[in-house]
Amino acid sequence: MLISPATWFRYIIKKVDPKQTTYSWSEMSFYTKWTPSSSVILCFDVPKTSQMRTHQAVVSHQQQLNFKDIYAGHVLVLDEILALFDESVWALRDEVRRIEKVFSKCSSAKSY
Repeated sequence: MLISPATWFRYIIKKVDPKQTTYSWSEMSFYTKWTPSSSVILCFDVPKTSQMRTHQAVVSHQQQLNFKDIYAGHVLVLDEILALFDESVWALRDEVRRIEKVFSKCSSAKSY
């Protein structure tokens, strides 16, 4: 029987800004502690917009969350992490496409 498990995890996400040809890193860490009577999630270095969206998700889903489930809080955090990764991949995709267009003009190589 689990008495009081704890978890910690960290995500590092690189986000490209194609308009300025720069990039930034988001390095976030999380610590969780669960007991049969409470669930605590500590978030470190989370971007401000993600903090607000995660807080809003907790408030709006509070009644549906089953905090007797050890990982109930993880779902909300991971939803936001997934959104950040999604933004990162799509921003990178746009930059790669821009490079492909320049390359195709400069080269007679076939584009696959």
